[in-house]
Amino acid sequence: MGIINQEMVCMHASLSRLKQGLRFFFGIAFSRLFGFFRDILMAFFFGSNFITDAFTLAFKIPNVFRQVFGESMYERAFMPPFNRLRSEGKLKEARRLLLRTFLISQILVIVCMTLVYFFLPFIIDKLAAGFEEDAQGLPLELARLFMPYMLLISLATFCGSILRYTKKKEFLYGFSPAVQNMLLLITMILFYKSLGIVSMVYGYLIGSVGFLLVQLPSVIKIYRDLGREEDVKESKGFSKGETKKAFGQGGNILASSLFNKSIDLVDAAVATLTVNGAVTALMYSRRILDLPVTLFGMAFSSLPVSKAVSDLKGKKKGVDIPAAIAMGVKTQFILMVPISVFCLIYGHELMTLFFKRGEFDEQALKLTSVAFFFFSIGLFPMSLRRFFAEIFPAIEDSRPLIYVSFIGAVVNISLDLMLYRTFLGHGGIALATSISYVVQCMVMIYLLKRASVNLRGQGIGSFVSKSSVAIGLYALAMGGIKLALPEDGNFFFLLAVIILIGGIGLVVFLAVTLPFLIKRSDKKLRVILSGGGTGGHVYPSLAIFDILSKHEEIEDVCYLGMKTKPEYKIVTKKGIAFRGIRSAPVAGISAKSLFHSFPNLVMGTLQAMKHILAFNPSLVIVSGGYVSAPVVFAAALLQPFLKLKIVLHEQNLAPGFMNKAASLLVDLSMVNFRESAFLMWNNKCVHVGYPVRKEFLLPKQDANLMKQKLGIPSDRFLVLAYGGSIGARTINRSFVQALPKFAQSKKFYLVHGIGMNQSSAYHALNDTRALLEEMDFNFDPEAFKGRDNDGEVFYEGHAYLHNLCDYQRAADLIVCRAGAGALAEIMALGKPALVIPKRGLPGDHQELNAIELRAKGACELLFESYSLESNTEWVDPDALFKTVLSLAGKREELLSMSKHAGASFYSNTEHAVANAIADCFHERPLNHITQITEPASIKHQRLFDSLVSHLEEQPSDHVMVQYYRSKLEGYLRSSHFLQVNKGIKLIGVFKDPQLYNYIYENFDQFKGFLKRNSLFALAKAVSYQPEFETMVLKGLDDSYFETRLRAIGLYRRFYRELNRQRAICDKIHSIALNKRESYEVRSDAIAASVLFLNQTQYIDSMNKFLFARNVRLREGVLRGVELGIKENRFDNFHEVSKFLKQMLLTNSDFQAHFHIRDQFKNTAVVLRQATLNKSRSQVKEDQ
Repeated sequence: MGIINQEMVCMHASLSRLKQGLRFFFGIAFSRLFGFFRDILMAFFFGSNFITDAFTLAFKIPNVFRQVFGESMYERAFMPPFNRLRSEGKLKEARRLLLRTFLISQILVIVCMTLVYFFLPFIIDKLAAGFEEDAQGLPLELARLFMPYMLLISLATFCGSILRYTKKKEFLYGFSPAVQNMLLLITMILFYKSLGIVSMVYGYLIGSVGFLLVQLPSVIKIYRDLGREEDVKESKGFSKGETKKAFGQGGNILASSLFNKSIDLVDAAVATLTVNGAVTALMYSRRILDLPVTLFGMAFSSLPVSKAVSDLKGKKKGVDIPAAIAMGVKTQFILMVPISVFCLIYGHELMTLFFKRGEFDEQALKLTSVAFFFFSIGLFPMSLRRFFAEIFPAIEDSRPLIYVSFIGAVVNISLDLMLYRTFLGHGGIALATSISYVVQCMVMIYLLKRASVNLRGQGIGSFVSKSSVAIGLYALAMGGIKLALPEDGNFFFLLAVIILIGGIGLVVFLAVTLPFLIKRSDKKLRVILSGGGTGGHVYPSLAIFDILSKHEEIEDVCYLGMKTKPEYKIVTKKGIAFRGIRSAPVAGISAKSLFHSFPNLVMGTLQAMKHILAFNPSLVIVSGGYVSAPVVFAAALLQPFLKLKIVLHEQNLAPGFMNKAASLLVDLSMVNFRESAFLMWNNKCVHVGYPVRKEFLLPKQDANLMKQKLGIPSDRFLVLAYGGSIGARTINRSFVQALPKFAQSKKFYLVHGIGMNQSSAYHALNDTRALLEEMDFNFDPEAFKGRDNDGEVFYEGHAYLHNLCDYQRAADLIVCRAGAGALAEIMALGKPALVIPKRGLPGDHQELNAIELRAKGACELLFESYSLESNTEWVDPDALFKTVLSLAGKREELLSMSKHAGASFYSNTEHAVANAIADCFHERPLNHITQITEPASIKHQRLFDSLVSHLEEQPSDHVMVQYYRSKLEGYLRSSHFLQVNKGIKLIGVFKDPQLYNYIYENFDQFKGFLKRNSLFALAKAVSYQPEFETMVLKGLDDSYFETRLRAIGLYRRFYRELNRQRAICDKIHSIALNKRESYEVRSDAIAASVLFLNQTQYIDSMNKFLFARNVRLREGVLRGVELGIKENRFDNFHEVSKFLKQMLLTNSDFQAHFHIRDQFKNTAVVLRQATLNKSRSQVKEDQ
């Protein structure tokens, strides 16, 4: 299905949820505002002290009872199946379920009330653990007065749950608690002087009666209507299974609620152990934060979304449930996070504004502000946890809530007991609650996935990451404004600050982030393309656009690029509108490169924003090159407002810096190589292959017919050489310098794509013309053709081959770069190629591309080398000619390369691209690469020592050996010592004596480990070099112990030649005897001494080490004996055996296994075998 043909499925549902949310909002707003005034009056009349702590503890019991047997039980357990039955048209079943729920639940309530009443003294004793024994009477008396409230509030919440799941009753559901709070306020104002804190108990009792009565008429009407209406679906009697299932869900909710409310009880009990007023401070601060959670989080997210999920469940539309939940999560995020940030920054001001009056003194303000700060940290997870707690019952699977609540209770209570003893005090209790909410949210997301509600692919992560910028700016703005505020402000000043700054800040934040939730519904696509610098970055964009044109309706298209680059000529020739912008390359993230590139990138981004706003695209497609960077930045900044989608295509195995950065901002990253996902900063990539132009996908045509069409002799071997749209200096020069040899062979016809580069550093056409005029053959500069001695044309040059595909089809061999585009065209046509990758590009991507293709047998490969004289890369013309000549004579090898090239082409690119873009546009789950593997060549580079070992095992013509030989010069010239270190290790691999000069000349300037690796590289030499004597002496005198160790290793490798220098032998012997030398070096020196001491000298000299305390020294003696036997340094094995038998064979490691014993056994075996061999040889001589 095309992008523009699919309507936005969720639009109507979203509007419906918004209307429901508004009804919930206005209803709940009245209730919460009156509750808010209730808390302010309580703080004003009674402050925050022992009395308010006693009241708060007493009220915890009925409040927990309300949460367990009230809203949680009814709304989450019984009402979802009730609502589902109504959605399914089974009205009589719904009525019976309602009646059974009421009767059974109220019996349970009465039983539980009775039990609570009898155990009330015990409960209060545990809750008020921090109170004095004689002070526990007040909370006990208040708790007994609250007993009738339990039954009344249970009845009221039962009625409220029915209203919540009834259309157009959302306002009454939200408003009903306001009646309770209004009556409570009136009672407090009238009787607080005479009754004190008891006036609040009576207020709650009177208010609960009003709460029930205001709902009762509507509930009775709903119940009667269920009996009057006819079932839409005929019911075959009431299924008791519905009631059983509902009460099963109720049991799960009950257990979950008990775990949750146990947290509140433990928090209160632990708070009594801190300071007076801490319980009330926690209550005040929590109540304030409950206001936005209930007012915004529940009204606009939890309640409407859970009802929508329940409806979808009833209508058997489970596939739409993840999208509905994801919308709720996003709504929670944009509502709760800015409020949380504001509360963290302005918490003290808010507490001052709300409570600091009357009996609420400075100490109470301080306690409440601390608790409020730590509760604010967990505001978003608190709201999100409530949201998820509504979702599980809506999908009628409330069992996971038990696990979540249990885990949350364990985490919260454990942290309570740890943190309240710290300097945080009661603030630690609030922090424990916040951390617990975070843990619970994580567990809930996991359990939703287990319940087949997978939120992955719903765009939540992308939404959060894109909103984070707005959040950061919002936090900085709020913090900056606070710094400018005076410390002491009166009530009206604080009120103005909170309303103006908080309100304006929230509106601005929502204006930035809310557009992320709105979808765009274009009937036709408007597309912006970008990518440039070379044709390899231009053609993929054009090919993707061709694919899109086949599958979708395109209204208009525009290309953003640089007018000084090849994209301008290529795109305008296609008839596509072109808009110029500025940009500049960024080679890494160094300060120097950023300094030169940043102004151009900023200007380019502003220009791109201007063009994007004017064009108003629905889709932006970029295909790399540094010109893409400002386009991606501009599109990402405008995305919330224009609702566009950004698509990136990475052609190379190793992406450049810009594409890595862009992958964090785009909606879809498409890659040519699966392994590229490993290297992208955002590795959620879709594999699509390389989108070649449509002319490359036409049926294969006969090469000879194509030669005739192009006017090329069919009997000539056609070699096509080009270096991309701008040309390649290395290929151009090497190819031209090899032309005389090609002219002499008289079997080749050469077509040369020179390129359009006209920069001051290199003008491709002029440079090539100058070289051609110097060549020893007839060259016509006007026609740009060369003739051999017989006057036959054998060479023709072109600044740009617009019909390149025709020449490629005609070619017998192609010589080209290893850009992804060039290789994809070769593979699409199934052509043999000699590939010359450009060295030194970001990530060495061309070289890695070529190596990958070479490993498949689809091409031959030549690497560039670096010339110190000209400070440029070059390719040996003789090597180029010999390789082409060799391939031209190997018909079977060319056919094999063609076959493997064709097999390497990913032919499903068109469908993969079309489907990926369609899924991205509709925000459907993308087919991301799940098995992300590290490219072998990258792994070798990362594990360089493993690479060195691998290269040493390969023949000299192996592709990896050639590759690293070409990179060696660059490593050695680097200013970074780690790169130089790689070069030194490679010198050891290649064993080229000419390369050793680099070590000789620079050894004194090297750091310790570079000297060590240099000596190790020299020790791999095939033959002795006179300079080794000096290197060993320098190494033995070096301060770094590993350098001395490797110097001994170099001596051992060439000891026969180095024994002529007595100073080396004396130095090694002195090291062996030096007690201040490291044991590793002494051990090697002891072993090496056998190479210049005779048997008697060695035994006498090493006798002292037989009982050495350090086992390494004794191991050195054993290794020395083995080495002496191997090198025929001993003439009396009996004496050596006698010498060894004196050795101590234990160590000080207190291990049952002694390594030295193994070493001794090995040495003894070698000695025994050598003795036996010598005896046999003597017997033969006697015979």
